[in-house]
Amino acid sequence: MTNLNFRVSSALKDIIGRDLITDDNIAIFELVKNSYDAHARRVDVIFNNIYDSNKSNIIIKDNGKGMDYSDIKDKWLFVAYSAKKEGSEDKDYRDKIYQKRQFAGAKGIGRFSCDRLGKKLRLESTKIGERTQLLLTDWEAFEKSMKEEFMEVEVSHTYQMQNSYGLKHGTILEISDLRSTWDKNKLDGLKDSLAKLINPSRNKKEKEFEIFVTCEEVGIKEEKIENFIFETLEIKTSKIDVEISEDGKIITTELKDGGTLIYKITEKNNFAPFLSNIAVRVFYLNQSAKLTFSHRMGVNTKDYGSIFLYKNDVRIYPYGEPGEDPLKLDLRKAQKPSIYIGNKDVVGRIEILGTNPEFKETSSRGDGFQKNETYEKFLTFLEEKVIERLEKYVIDVQKWGDGNFLSVEDDLDIASQDELKTKITDLIAKLTNSDQIIDVKYDANFINIINESQSDSATSLVKNLFRLAKSTGNNQLLDVANRTEKRVAELHAAYIEANTVAVKVTKQLEEKVSENLFLKSIKSQDLDDVLNLMHHVGISTSTIQNYIKGIVYRIDNNIEIDKVELKKVLGNINMEVNKIYSISRFATKANFKVNSKATKMDLTNFVQEYILNIVKPFLSSSTKLSFDLKNVSAFVTEFKPLEITILIDNLINNSKKAKAKNIKIWFEKGQSNNLELHFEDDGVGVPKDIQDKIFDYGFTTTDGSGLGLTHVKEIVENTRGQIELNKKNVTGTEFILTFKK
Repeated sequence: MTNLNFRVSSALKDIIGRDLITDDNIAIFELVKNSYDAHARRVDVIFNNIYDSNKSNIIIKDNGKGMDYSDIKDKWLFVAYSAKKEGSEDKDYRDKIYQKRQFAGAKGIGRFSCDRLGKKLRLESTKIGERTQLLLTDWEAFEKSMKEEFMEVEVSHTYQMQNSYGLKHGTILEISDLRSTWDKNKLDGLKDSLAKLINPSRNKKEKEFEIFVTCEEVGIKEEKIENFIFETLEIKTSKIDVEISEDGKIITTELKDGGTLIYKITEKNNFAPFLSNIAVRVFYLNQSAKLTFSHRMGVNTKDYGSIFLYKNDVRIYPYGEPGEDPLKLDLRKAQKPSIYIGNKDVVGRIEILGTNPEFKETSSRGDGFQKNETYEKFLTFLEEKVIERLEKYVIDVQKWGDGNFLSVEDDLDIASQDELKTKITDLIAKLTNSDQIIDVKYDANFINIINESQSDSATSLVKNLFRLAKSTGNNQLLDVANRTEKRVAELHAAYIEANTVAVKVTKQLEEKVSENLFLKSIKSQDLDDVLNLMHHVGISTSTIQNYIKGIVYRIDNNIEIDKVELKKVLGNINMEVNKIYSISRFATKANFKVNSKATKMDLTNFVQEYILNIVKPFLSSSTKLSFDLKNVSAFVTEFKPLEITILIDNLINNSKKAKAKNIKIWFEKGQSNNLELHFEDDGVGVPKDIQDKIFDYGFTTTDGSGLGLTHVKEIVENTRGQIELNKKNVTGTEFILTFKK
C-alpha cells in the first residue's frame, strides 16, 4: 500500500481570502479585530494618497503585544491555524492586562484581508524585548500559476533593530497597490461601520480600546471613532431587557416604558443546555422616538441599523446592518404587518458572552453565524422571549382605538388610563400561567397614575393585582394590591368632591357669560384656570361642529363621500375629541388647576414633535404649515407640556380665524442665549388701532371669549419669557415668543 499526500495549489490564497472576504469594510474589520485580539489599546487606520493609485496605501497600526520570529513563522504564516481557537495564545500575557478579553477571531484566515485590500503587504511587528520583525508579501506571486504549490511561494523576512514607528510593542500593516478606490463617501461609510465594531455598553469607565481614522486628503486627521450608547439619548420609549444567566439556568426579563417598570419576571431557561450567558436589550421606536433619534443623531433610524449582535464585545456582520435581515424580523413582519414588528421598528444589541463555542462565524465573512442547532435555538429564543413579549406590550397594550401608540406617562386621549392598567395586568397575568415562572415583580408607580375620574372602573385592576400576588406568592405584590385598593377608594371620594365644585363653578359661568368685561374684575385663580381650559375646549368643539356640518351637507344633498376623505375627516374629529379628553383630565383635578407637572426637557424638540405628529397631519388641506428649527441646538428649560400645546393651538386657531392660507413656524437664536419662536401667517392681520389691546384680558374682535392671546401671554410669562406682536410686519401677523433658560 502506498500513502499519498494532498497537494495544495497557490490558488488556495484566493479561496480563503478574497473569495470569502468580499467587502473592503469587512476586510478592515477583520484586521482591526486582530489588533483587538492582540490586546491593543489603540489602533490607527491611516489612508495615504488616495487619489494617486501609484502611491496610495493603507496603514493599520496598533500598540498590541506584537509578534516575535516564532509567532511569525508558526502562527501568522501557518494558514488556517488559530492559536486563539487552540487556546495556546497569550497564556502568560493575558494575566498581565487590565481586563481579559475573549478573542474576536478564531478562524486563522483574517490575515488574508490584507490581500483583499491591496496587492502588496509590508508587516512590521515588535514584541517587548525582541527585535522588530519585517515581513514582505507580494500577493500576486500566488496568482502566477495554479499548478504552483502554495508552500513554494516565498515571502521575504528580515529583522530591524528598531520599530519604524517608534512603537515599543505592536504591529503595523502597510498595504499598498490598492485594489479599490477610496473617496470621502467610502471613508464616511467605513467610519460608520467602525463605530459599531465594539460593543458600546462595554468599558463605560475605562477606555480599553480606541479606533482612530486618518486621511488628510479629505480633512480627516486622527478622528476618534465613537460609538454611542442608545440609553444616553434619553428617549422615552418601551425597552425590554432579557438575560440568560451565565450558568444557563434562568432567564430574566424586564420591560420598561418611558422609565416606568411594567414587569420583571424570572423563569427557568427552557433553552438549556444550548443557550447561556446571553444579554439582549431592544428599544421600540415609535414615531416620537424616531424623530428624537434623527434630531439628536443626525441620521434616520432606518439608515443607522437595527439590532446589532456582539460576541465578546466585537460586532458580528451583518446583524443590525441597514437593509439586512439575518434575524428574520422583516420576513416575519411581512406575514402580519399590523401585529408584528420589523427591523425599522427597533434598535438594540445582543451580547453573546463567554466562550459559547457553538456560535461560530461562517468562513465567508459577512454571513453571520453558522446555522447549526444552537443558532436555531437562539432564533427561537429571540422571537419568543424578546420580540413577542415586546410586541404584546406595544401592540396589544399600547395600541388600540385609532392606532396611536401611548406610554403610561402620556396624556391618554383615546382611552382611559384604567383600561391601560387593566391591559398591563392582564398581560402580566398571562405570563404567570407558565410553570416555568419563578418570580414576577413590577413597580407600583404606574398604578399611581390612575386619575380621580377613573376610580369607579379600577375594580378589574385591583382584582388582577390580588390574583397575581396569590399565584406568585409575592407578599410585596400583595402589599401593592392592598395600597392600590385603598387609593382607589380615596380617589373615588376626591372625584365626587371635584364634581361638586364643578357644578358651582359652572353656575358662576352661566351667570356671567353675557358680558366679557366681567373677566377683568373676576380673577379667582381657580375660575381663571377653568375659563382658559373651557376656551381651549371651545376651539376643538367648534372644529368638530364644522366637520359634522360638512358631512351632513353632503348627505342632505346626495353628494358622494369618498371613503379616504371620510376616514380623514373622522380622524380629524377624533383628534379634537382627544384634545378635549386630555383637557378634561386636567380639569377634574382638585381645585381645577392646570397642575400638570413642570418638566425639564428640550423645548425645541417637544414643539417639533407636537407640530409634526399632532398638528400637521390633521391640519385642513386649505391651510399649509411649514416648520423649521433654523439650525437651533437643544434648548433645555422647564415648562408644562400641556400649556405649550395649548399655546400652539391658540395661535393656529387665530390664524384660521384670520383666513390664513399659510402658517410658518420657526426657531431662532435670540440674545443672551435666549430662544425665539416665530409664528407668522398671511391672514388679514391686526389693525394698527387695536395692536396694543390684543393681549388684554377679554378683548376680542370675533365672537370668541377673548381668552386666547391672554392665555398665550400668561403661559409664556410663566416660563420666564415674553410675547410681542411684530408691528413692522406688512402682511399677515407675526408673533415673536422669547424663552429664557
